[in-house]
Amino acid sequence: MRALGWCVLLAGVLAWPAARLADALYGVDVTLLSGMRTAAERAAWLETRWHPEHGIAALYGNSASDGSVRVLLTDRSRLIEPVEAPTLLLLPLGPGDVAPLTSRTLRFRAAMVGLALGLLGALLLVRARRLAVEARMSATEL
Repeated sequence: MRALGWCVLLAGVLAWPAARLADALYGVDVTLLSGMRTAAERAAWLETRWHPEHGIAALYGNSASDGSVRVLLTDRSRLIEPVEAPTLLLLPLGPGDVAPLTSRTLRFRAAMVGLALGLLGALLLVRARRLAVEARMSATEL
């Protein structure tokens, strides 16, 4: 039980660094788009309604986020790099698409899991210590 307690405690301690590592490896700053415009719609919208204060993302669809959001992506083929702003990355979300995991959500969940595993590991270690003391006490009584 003592080894299990140490393993659970270690897993709790490593949850946050693992989340940071996943963010470093797979994190991308994107602007989420809820609806995509076709090339013809983009051209028409550019000629009639677009203004620079709307932003480049408005040319490609309806922005689903204010500014950029850091998401974790393993498949970067869905990303769009606009010709008008090559440093900007757009991630279209269709009606049936699942929203991507954001870096913020991952860090929050890692903190909660780390806290829970840390407490569970500490409880297991305390319980193992009590059992060891009780075993020694009963052995000395005999």
